[in-house]
Amino acid sequence: MYLKYDGVLSDLSEVDRFCHKMVRIPGYQDRLQSMLFKATFDEKCAEVEKVSTVRSKLILLHVFVLI
Repeated sequence: MYLKYDGVLSDLSEVDRFCHKMVRIPGYQDRLQSMLFKATFDEKCAEVEKVSTVRSKLILLHVFVLI
């Protein structure tokens, strides 16, 4: 939509002008994905840590049950 728009930019809303400019940045999708990854990295690490902790406890529990 924004790549094909050839009308007057001032007729667009501020959000649409931003998107119109954004899609013209080389590699913008990769850049946005990188920014999202960076913004959610700590949250994802904490989630992995919780899963790892639960997994470790389950393994210990299984070992004690076998004894």
